[in-house]
Amino acid sequence: MGWGRSLPSRRRSPHVRDMAQSDVHSLDALFGCFADEAKAHAYVRDVRWPDGVHCPRCGHLRCYEIADPNANRLRWKCGSCAKRFTVTTLTPMERSHIPLRKWLFAMRMFAGAKNAISAKELERHLGLSYEAAWFMLHRIREAAIGQVDGKIGGPGHIVEVDEAYQGGKKRGRAGFKFKRGRGAEGKKIVLAMIDRTTRQARTVIVPGISQQQLKAAISQHVHPQSTIVTDTLSSYGFLKKSDYLHMTVDHSSKFTDGIASTNLDESFFSLIKNAIRGTYKSISATHAQRYLDEFTFRWNTSKRTDGERFATAVASGEARRLFYHRPVGAAFAEHPQNDNVLVRPASERKQA
Repeated sequence: MGWGRSLPSRRRSPHVRDMAQSDVHSLDALFGCFADEAKAHAYVRDVRWPDGVHCPRCGHLRCYEIADPNANRLRWKCGSCAKRFTVTTLTPMERSHIPLRKWLFAMRMFAGAKNAISAKELERHLGLSYEAAWFMLHRIREAAIGQVDGKIGGPGHIVEVDEAYQGGKKRGRAGFKFKRGRGAEGKKIVLAMIDRTTRQARTVIVPGISQQQLKAAISQHVHPQSTIVTDTLSSYGFLKKSDYLHMTVDHSSKFTDGIASTNLDESFFSLIKNAIRGTYKSISATHAQRYLDEFTFRWNTSKRTDGERFATAVASGEARRLFYHRPVGAAFAEHPQNDNVLVRPASERKQA
């Protein structure tokens, strides 16, 4: 491989900076911005590193642009750790054989779809196999998780907390009755927490609705000293003896009691159900948390334009990769010191 001139990576031009900050709100603008691979790489560079290129592994600012056999791809070498990298290094798009333009088209469709987008639709639009489109969407969802991390609430903030049972209808033989109401069989328990001030949401699947299980989820996602509004479920009783202020609303008689209500949670659950019924038809319980993170991303960015949401999705995939042979479970954040830390052992793959 030939080397280019050893000069520090230059800052982008005002014209390119304007393109990165523009709202890619239509298909016409999308095709213009990403007419070829070179423009696609330039766009990701400017969105990912708005203040100049730096090493994604060690964060060093002095990087050198080097020549690449692929003329459309930008490549650098870090002046500190001496590792080479591209605009896709440590992102869901790293080492993908799918052109970067198609990745950006998929992210724009993901960001602009008001009611989600299915893998079959992505397969038709981009000319991919179903497996590639399905896995691409999961990797985009994994990148979006970066926007739903951290705690919400705080002093003076009201956080609405409610749980719902999500899952398909059970059909059995004649005369057989399934359990109804709380704890219905075959359903996942989704706990939604929404900050009424910032309209930021957090959702998590909980194994049950005991005090210990709800306390663990709320403590992980809501700041202490927040005012939490729930229904009258007895499992929320621990909140009265905690660092949180607790208000309740009795849904058996009314849905709003002064400032106490969980109507935002009800709206959020309605959006989830509409997306599943209208777009996905059904989702796997195995990947349910990642789908919830997608819905949470849409809710948290609902006040942004499609172009702003698209740029957010592109920039939020830092250090998040997902492997096809194990796309299940917690986020696979790649270790900055070892690119292969998450590679599944061959012996384990044979057993899968």
